Amino acid sequence: MRQLSIAIGQSVHMAVASADQMVVVARIEAPGDLGFSVRVGYRRPLVAATSGLVLYAFQPEAIRAEWRARLKPAAGAGSWSDFETRATTARKAGYVRADSVVARQITDLSAPIRDAESVVAALTVPYAETPTAIPIPDTIAAILAAAREISTELGGA
Repeated sequence: MRQLSIAIGQSVHMAVASADQMVVVARIEAPGDLGFSVRVGYRRPLVAATSGLVLYAFQPEAIRAEWRARLKPAAGAGSWSDFETRATTARKAGYVRADSVVARQITDLSAPIRDAESVVAALTVPYAETPTAIPIPDTIAAILAAAREISTELGGA
């Protein structure tokens, strides 16, 4: 995570699922004077967070079905339909790019971290457009590479 943060000049978070929420369990602050981050321990409902979308979207179908049964009733039909549509789009792309719902001018970029069986975490960058920021496509490529490297260390594909 530290290497990724230095390479892209942004903060990096790792979030995991906890019941119906995602929780930030690690963070690296952006190098330099500018950046945006959230604290370790920060929580949001899975269906209301980019990290939560990644944690759901990239699970094997059996796990998604289990989560769907648990999460859908609280989300409401319209919100759930939108969440599922975004999950399908994420699986096709291999990552999520979304405007932050908690801060203007921040773009959330997130990719799955896998072990041998499932997605265990989301690697997320709250991308802030700064004078030294590298372009978003290059940032996405770096996030995907870092997520693959961490996944490999965990025995994932």
